[in-house]
Amino acid sequence: MSLRLETESDASNSVTTMPPLSSLIQSLKTFFRNEKNSKSTSLPHSQIFPILSNCTSLPNETIFLIFTFLELSFWDSLMFDDYSCPQAKFMRESFENMMRTGWFCRERELTAFARILNGEDKHTQLEDLSMGIPITYHDFHDMKLNSQDEEKRENPKRWKFYKDLWDNAISTQIAALEERTKHLNFSFSSHCLVYRHIPLLSSVAFDRNIHFRKFGGIYTSDFRMAHTLVLANGEVLRILPEKWQSNKEIVLLAVARNGESLQYASPNLREDREVVRMAVLQSVHALEFAPREFR
Repeated sequence: MSLRLETESDASNSVTTMPPLSSLIQSLKTFFRNEKNSKSTSLPHSQIFPILSNCTSLPNETIFLIFTFLELSFWDSLMFDDYSCPQAKFMRESFENMMRTGWFCRERELTAFARILNGEDKHTQLEDLSMGIPITYHDFHDMKLNSQDEEKRENPKRWKFYKDLWDNAISTQIAALEERTKHLNFSFSSHCLVYRHIPLLSSVAFDRNIHFRKFGGIYTSDFRMAHTLVLANGEVLRILPEKWQSNKEIVLLAVARNGESLQYASPNLREDREVVRMAVLQSVHALEFAPREFR
């Protein structure tokens, strides 16, 4: 079976033939979630919404499976920014149903993590996998914040949606998750504790952070957590794994907060003009760690 999606050149009655559905889903899964690098990637909404409108001839289940691999921030915009999606009400109802039944989180999770979180694998600890943090932890934490976020009360519809979903479904799912994973060293509660410590990073030395020393291997290998850590304190780049010190997005964020963190970037990125410029804009002392030609 092949898919035929209308393109902007429809005026000339041309169509684009897409690969078989299974190949399309797998390609989108690999691209959006980028499993190989354990990094979740979102397309700009300007590119996503045309895909949605062009996919309206596909079964709803297929559309949802495709968009399952996007960040929750995308769903939030899709459901509540009326200017961006005329199907907002339909998407809200569908998303709510997917969350209540657990389908959404199940489809998003990596297989290795899913086996642990479902209780099928009771012998492997999360740190044994060196794959970061389960997306389920991130999603439940985001839902918790959305249900408590005072700013969302400015939009009563949005706040009530998340509050009802949390009270009537998510909190129960978390209780069941905690019961299934009580043998783990790093539970969902541990994940929430990590986030509560993050605001202290600017005032508390990392080598005195017991929780970080205990679970650092788990969440420094996670892209989203690495992103959050350097956003709180650019100097954190010092203790992040080499793969993040070589990641331009992470390094740019770090030097924008602390220019002297340039010294912890990989040699290639210390020679990158954009990175050096960002670091020097934050602190002229960053030039000390840049190649001579930049001085």
